[in-house]
Amino acid sequence: MTEDMQAAWLEIEQMLGEATREEFDVFLRTWQRAVQATRKTLAQPDFWQGYVPEPVKPAQQCKWPTCQSEEYQQALAEQIKRELVGEQPAQRTWVGLTEPERLACYDLNPARFASAIEAKLKEKNT
Repeated sequence: MTEDMQAAWLEIEQMLGEATREEFDVFLRTWQRAVQATRKTLAQPDFWQGYVPEPVKPAQQCKWPTCQSEEYQQALAEQIKRELVGEQPAQRTWVGLTEPERLACYDLNPARFASAIEAKLKEKNT
């Protein structure tokens, strides 16, 4: 970078921020000088001579779960569920009463009938 170029860019950096109309005009003129100096420098045939670009660094792998595969996301969701909720026992299939069992509970008194059915269902499902 030439001295002219460096001075112009430094001046621009110092002017950034809130500016009056006059300061803005100065900024624009300085910006134009910086652009002209940059173009002039880059146009010189020997400017690029010996230039070796820095190797491009590989992009860092995204570590967010949304960047991962669907299988990874599913496994992570299962792991979180196990850690937060804990292992849930497999649900048993509900077992209802057979017709003979219902008839055995039948009574004209609705409260006793309901209690008998409730007791029988608890017995079969626990």
